[in-house]
Amino acid sequence: MEQNTQGKKEEIDREFIEDLLKSYSERLIKAHEEIERLKHENAILKERIAILVGKKQP
Repeated sequence: MEQNTQGKKEEIDREFIEDLLKSYSERLIKAHEEIERLKHENAILKERIAILVGKKQP
């Protein structure tokens, strides 16, 4: 009986850890995508600033 209970607990723990890892993996992927988007946006803003600064100089 105790072994059966222990086995069920281990199964629940394993499933919980797998779900947690899947969740963290999904969050990491989304964070990486956001970082790449921000890098692209930053590059565009730098180009616009360079253009504006270039127009102000005589």
